[in-house]
Amino acid sequence: MVDKGTVIAEGTADQLKARAGVSYCEVVPVEAGDVDRTVAALAGLGEITVAESKDRVSLPAPDGAITLAEALRRINDAGIEVIDIALRRPSLDEVFIELTAPRAEASES
Repeated sequence: MVDKGTVIAEGTADQLKARAGVSYCEVVPVEAGDVDRTVAALAGLGEITVAESKDRVSLPAPDGAITLAEALRRINDAGIEVIDIALRRPSLDEVFIELTAPRAEASES
């Protein structure tokens, strides 16, 4: 991976993605109005993020498929229908942003 002409990371796509963090679970309810119910159903599984489009939520899945299965169980128990629920890994774009983002500690100095 190159930033402004400088190599900032090397490795396969899988190796680079592993550096950017854990997988995450993404849930897309059938009804956009069910996003709040989905957030409530998933409470306690991790830091839940609602997409800017307000039609999907995501949460960290450090345990991979175990987190996905628990999310699906909770969503089913809440009676929420989903269009999609999946375990996702960071994209190479997200890896690049993670590797090139200014660090908070650098701005505090």
